[in-house]
Amino acid sequence: MLFGMSLGAAAYHLIGVEGAIIVDGLSFLLSGVLLARGDFPEAARLPNGRNRVRDLRLRLRLIVSDFWVGLRYIVAHKLLRVLISGFLFFGIINGVFSVLPIFAMKYKLSPDGYVVYSSMITVCLGIGFLVGSVLGPKLIARFTRTPVLITGLFVASLLIFGLGLADRVEIYLAIVVAAGITLAPVNIVLGS
Repeated sequence: MLFGMSLGAAAYHLIGVEGAIIVDGLSFLLSGVLLARGDFPEAARLPNGRNRVRDLRLRLRLIVSDFWVGLRYIVAHKLLRVLISGFLFFGIINGVFSVLPIFAMKYKLSPDGYVVYSSMITVCLGIGFLVGSVLGPKLIARFTRTPVLITGLFVASLLIFGLGLADRVEIYLAIVVAAGITLAPVNIVLGS
């Protein structure tokens, strides 16, 4: 997750779009071959036993009614509504945060070297996540989850605002490391 964008950018830079797609396809095929050749017990491969497609009896009406029952359950319980809303919010933020730095590099900070710096953004964010993952449990033990969550979100929002104001690549990358350090404890709080 942390270095996938860097590897993709490096493949794009070194072998082009077609080469990157070919490497992706070959890695997919290699994964399939390795899984097919693996010696896995039947209980792991078929945890519910053998079935035929005819035995499944896929009923759309049953699936839709099951979905609505689950949705009504979520709406009826405030804690679940808040949790789902939080995950929705962070999903949108995550999507924006994964694309926005590339645009900032290409159109503002380094139009000529944006491919390399886009990879560096991912590396810096990964370093920040690693450092923050070490600091997170210590902060949670000392201050409890709620203050760590609130402070982490506040500081991360200030740092992300700072990304928009950064006018040099070095400053931008330093802010990305700091944002990673502050987002990791938030992620730990939300996951526990």
